[in-house]
Amino acid sequence: MGQITPTMTDDRELLAAIQTRDREALDALYERYSGLVYAVCLRVLQCPADAEDALIDTFWQVWSKPEKYDATRGTVPTYLAMIARSRALDMRRSRSAESNRRDQAKPVDGLAPEMKGEMTIDPAVMQEEENDQVHGALASLTPEQREAIRMSFYNGLSHQEIAQALRTPVGTIKSRLRQGLIQLREYFRTSGEEPLS
Repeated sequence: MGQITPTMTDDRELLAAIQTRDREALDALYERYSGLVYAVCLRVLQCPADAEDALIDTFWQVWSKPEKYDATRGTVPTYLAMIARSRALDMRRSRSAESNRRDQAKPVDGLAPEMKGEMTIDPAVMQEEENDQVHGALASLTPEQREAIRMSFYNGLSHQEIAQALRTPVGTIKSRLRQGLIQLREYFRTSGEEPLS
């Protein structure tokens, strides 16, 4: 019998329990964050059936590799949202590749510009750790501001979704985002660097 129950409040304890193959801990994590993960997947895929598949893939990855979580890089909901976005982007690229194979008789030059861009975008480029400029800017924020901005801009979550994931009032989330963006603007102004477009 598992040691962690669905009523546990510490997300990191749940992940620690999952590392010991505690299925109750996985169930508790799913119960707590499946709505958040589904929202991220649906935003990327725009298809409920595909979003459900990506949701399952996300929690399967958590179950398979729970040791991948690094508390120094964000909270559990942020971690789950990043996995969900990655799984959804993989699925979208796979879907595009299948569509391209079906339409291979058409010349590549005939593709719409937005499709060409979508086929070549690497999701890793959007992660601030891959860019020193953005990483430095985000490091100037408080952990709470940084997390809110990551969830909003990198995971595409609404203020309400972030508030639900972090169990924090919406007004507080809006304040963190507003103050964080003000500080980022000031960082770029005083550093003499131009923010990324």
